[in-house]
Amino acid sequence: MSGSFAVLVRPREDSVWVLAGLCIGFGAVTAIIWELLEYWTFIRDSSELATAYEDTLGDLGLGLAGSVVAGLASQWLFSRSGRAPA
Repeated sequence: MSGSFAVLVRPREDSVWVLAGLCIGFGAVTAIIWELLEYWTFIRDSSELATAYEDTLGDLGLGLAGSVVAGLASQWLFSRSGRAPA
């Protein structure tokens, strides 16, 4: 999802480092929102409540890691393309 966000924002952003930061931030915020909604929808009245903390931390860590990979990959790809923003 973060990679798609980078492709959508690219025409409006000149700096590939700002683009990478936006991509990472977008991914982190969406991971947090997802986990909050997951808790509210599934976990709060479930038998999984005892193990939910570890699962949530793992999900947030993996979501952030994926966002960092997507942000750095978009930075690398767009900086190599040499294209001016549209």
